[in-house]
Amino acid sequence: MKAKKWIEKNGSPILLVLLSLIIVSFYWIPRFANNTRTFGILLFLLLAFFGILGYWVNKSPMGILIDKRNKVSLSRLQLVVWTIIILSAFLTMAMYNVANPVEGKGALSIAIPSELWWLMGISITSLVGSPLLKQVRDGEADKKLSQDEIDELDGLRRHRMISDTEYRSRLVGKSSVIQTNDDVKKASFWDIFKGEEVTNYNYVDIAKLQMFLFTVIIVIAYLADLFRWFGMTELTNTYEFPSLDPGIVALLGISHTGYLASKGVSK
Repeated sequence: MKAKKWIEKNGSPILLVLLSLIIVSFYWIPRFANNTRTFGILLFLLLAFFGILGYWVNKSPMGILIDKRNKVSLSRLQLVVWTIIILSAFLTMAMYNVANPVEGKGALSIAIPSELWWLMGISITSLVGSPLLKQVRDGEADKKLSQDEIDELDGLRRHRMISDTEYRSRLVGKSSVIQTNDDVKKASFWDIFKGEEVTNYNYVDIAKLQMFLFTVIIVIAYLADLFRWFGMTELTNTYEFPSLDPGIVALLGISHTGYLASKGVSK
């Protein structure tokens, strides 16, 4: 509890210290650590920076992942994870190049495979597209029901053909169909597996579960590839990232498409 209050009170200087460590590391880390350790240190520093920033803003360890619904967002999680990994790898290569310059090449002349750009683009599209589709679903709730439609709903509820929750969500014309929390403290990691509407937020969303599993598998595989890349006895190519199979990116893209499409369908 004391540690939490200390972070809340001193969040700004802590973030400045972490940024300073990342900047200073350009000089001293390559001189005391190999590329594998440098990559690990930068992963830790960036993860700590994102974590403390989120806690400082939202008073939650997962604050960086919480959206305006006061829920943990799967699309935010994906973008944060890939940002940390790619930025850590880029900085590791840049540090090595600064410490071991090659004539005719700049330290930041690092080629990033098109597959990684596609992957980041897919993640950003989900982050931006998801709220837009939620707004569309909310807009559907703004349509006023006629008396005949209200009578029909009453009949469905009376005969137990719809739940009380669904009845209320369809009856109240100006209410949101998207379930939200009234307090950021109610945000939970398990939000990333659940539905987002008032009628399904207590159920597992298969599209979200599928995308989470695909993301975890690809992240672990690419992290292992990066550590192997940096762990080579003689690392001579620090001017490009290890490649990512186009089929993997296509698979993740299809998963994201299904995830976004599911948001536009009434549950």
